[in-house]
Amino acid sequence: MAERDPALRARVLSALALVPIALAVVWNGGWLFATCVALMVGLMAREWAGLCSHRFGPRSARIAGAAVLVVGIASVVLIASGRPEAALTCLLGGAVLGGLVAWVFGAPPGWTGLGVVYLGLPALAMVWLRSIPDLGWGLLLALLVVVWTTDT
Repeated sequence: MAERDPALRARVLSALALVPIALAVVWNGGWLFATCVALMVGLMAREWAGLCSHRFGPRSARIAGAAVLVVGIASVVLIASGRPEAALTCLLGGAVLGGLVAWVFGAPPGWTGLGVVYLGLPALAMVWLRSIPDLGWGLLLALLVVVWTTDT
């Protein structure tokens, strides 16, 4: 008989608590949804900084995390304001600028720029997808269901 995964119980219980909250936020959409996505970008920036810290040291981590945080949140605000072109420009320009700042301060520019795009682009896509009239809620729900089922 296969062994039980002790972490599986914790994951299932946390999902049971968080899924209704996530569904309510997705259903509401608008600025509430964009704000929650921006908060998630902040958490992802922290995680990205931790990954960079293990590989390149704490100074690099602070630069990479700050770039992801600032550019990601600014891009989410722009797309939530109905300016997708400006959001994408901010994201790509922020990746280049973040990489240049990282290079000036001796941090790895590629990892900083990559973090901005790798974490910011999915955040932009979620806010944009939810903003599609009449279809956004269903499309985003389908995406979340696929991610949740394959992740578990």
